[in-house]
Amino acid sequence: MLADNEKDVSAVAVFPELAWQWNLEVTDRENWAQFTLADFERLKKKYGVTWVIVEQPGVAGLSCLYANRAVMVCQIP
Repeated sequence: MLADNEKDVSAVAVFPELAWQWNLEVTDRENWAQFTLADFERLKKKYGVTWVIVEQPGVAGLSCLYANRAVMVCQIP
């Protein structure tokens, strides 16, 4: 799981040595709503991310094994 800009910032305050990695991951997630398959493949290569939850209608090229009206659970190829 990648660092979150809102939820994980308190951990960085307690453990400042995590700040560099936290900032790197948060920066790599910027513009998440506009991600394409290439962006997800970059996260897989860089961080080992293999599954993502995306809002409907999803992202072309992802294999999504579960979906409801709001989200899809997808595997990054």
